[in-house]
Amino acid sequence: MTQDTPQLPRRRFLAVCIQASLALVALIAIAVGVDYYVPSLRRRFTRSKAPFLALCPVTDLPAGKWNLVAFPAPKGEGKKPAKPGHSVWVRRDGDGVESLRVFSPVCPHNGCDLAWKVDRSAFVCPCHGGTFDADGQLKSGPPPRGMDPLEFRVEDGQLLVQWVEFETGSSGRVRTESS
Repeated sequence: MTQDTPQLPRRRFLAVCIQASLALVALIAIAVGVDYYVPSLRRRFTRSKAPFLALCPVTDLPAGKWNLVAFPAPKGEGKKPAKPGHSVWVRRDGDGVESLRVFSPVCPHNGCDLAWKVDRSAFVCPCHGGTFDADGQLKSGPPPRGMDPLEFRVEDGQLLVQWVEFETGSSGRVRTESS
């Protein structure tokens, strides 16, 4: 006694296998895309968890002049929020918090260190010749955006700065994973 079992025709079976394979490939591509774009979007719209670090007394900053100020070496056994050698460009134009400006010294093009050129009244990238005005706005060259401003505050006369790293080569200010 034989029972007739419905069999899937060979062509139909192959068609189902091909469709399943294509669906699997599409799901993998979507998963990779979401993993790539969602963290970037999340970093763009969330604030950094980096702490504010005491940089220097505000009164130590000469008025009307850009100063490259290094973060002090961390004391004791703490987490290092800023890497050794990190510094920021700071300018004080008068008294009060509103007279302060703080920029990252990292060029948004390829990550080179920006230098302030007094004779040109501009920040200049020595690597590819990008220039920025005294307000950090892009004047010329290959950088995709202006200089990156850093969040700061003043407490008890001390300038506290939050060190954040941004992706280079991007037209938007996107924080890196380490920030």
